[in-house]
Amino acid sequence: MAAAAAPASGVSIKSQLDALIGGESLSEAQAHEACSNIADGLVASEQVAALLALLACKGAASTEVAGFARAMRERATHIAIADDAVVAGEVPCSGPIVDIVGTGGDGHDTLNISTTAAILAAASGCRVAKHGSVSSSSLSGSADVLQRLGVAMLAPEGISPSIAAAGIAFMFAPNFHPAMRHVAPVRRALGVRTIFNVLGPLLNPANARRLVLGVWSPKLLQPYADALLSLGSVEHALVVHCCGLDELAPIGVADAIEIADGKAVQTSIDTVAIAGPACGIADLKGGGPQHNADAITELLEGGDVAANSAVGRTVALNAAAALYVCGKSATIHDGFKVAQAALASGKGAVVLRRWATHCKSATA
Repeated sequence: MAAAAAPASGVSIKSQLDALIGGESLSEAQAHEACSNIADGLVASEQVAALLALLACKGAASTEVAGFARAMRERATHIAIADDAVVAGEVPCSGPIVDIVGTGGDGHDTLNISTTAAILAAASGCRVAKHGSVSSSSLSGSADVLQRLGVAMLAPEGISPSIAAAGIAFMFAPNFHPAMRHVAPVRRALGVRTIFNVLGPLLNPANARRLVLGVWSPKLLQPYADALLSLGSVEHALVVHCCGLDELAPIGVADAIEIADGKAVQTSIDTVAIAGPACGIADLKGGGPQHNADAITELLEGGDVAANSAVGRTVALNAAAALYVCGKSATIHDGFKVAQAALASGKGAVVLRRWATHCKSATA
């Protein structure tokens, strides 16, 4: 049987396939070369599928994650946002840009915690540039629920004005990563999680240098931390996993790696001590986009009941982590007090309304 032909350009990734078949991990340079050629549409779909399957079976090493991320970053549309700007108004915010993001894939279909926490972080004084897309593994992705909340998917030129107006913007991944179109058909045909599913948190188009990054498996903590260090892309970050979730929650002790000053330090976060009493994953369950949008709207309206609920404390905990990496609180515990107070006051609803109003006028 004749071998499948490569595209007209004839680029092959056979050397990378041979290495993976032999049980080796790719160097960052090898991974970068392979992903660059794939992202440019130069590799036969059969070879792309083989590479993705081999990486999925082995588990992506930090060198492979970093190499793929670097290649995709080089092909992304980037947004320049001043790091010292101040958003004035009823809920002022300032300081470095932060993203609160998770890999997804934990299988628990919780409410859109990181998305809600991003809104609350803005309501607590941070400037947020959230990067995400529609759901690939859950009932409701960040883009799905935000559209139900009245937040439009803005073009690249609309991101900086959104942050200037509301303290927050959402970067819809397909608008910023056109190279993904070359691998999309293969990913759909494979129907399994691949390395591209875990790249998103590393590809923030606003180059957010403060990051709260949740991973669906504790095995991903070190690869992500190593990749972030290799990419040199962050000043202060927390890579976290908590009791089966790709985000923090007052369920138990979270595993974490803190990155600061060019170093990665393994640590743990006693989430119950910070945001207790303890809850269960069932207390955080969500549903489809409209269900979650309704729940988020009600939560952000505030009040003591909302702020002290399991979901409210979980959202405030993740916003607190953002306050911490942004240097707005000395500890996550201190940040939690600020975020919970902002939630109780209804400032989250103020930010959401301001954001949705800006998006409506920007797309009119």
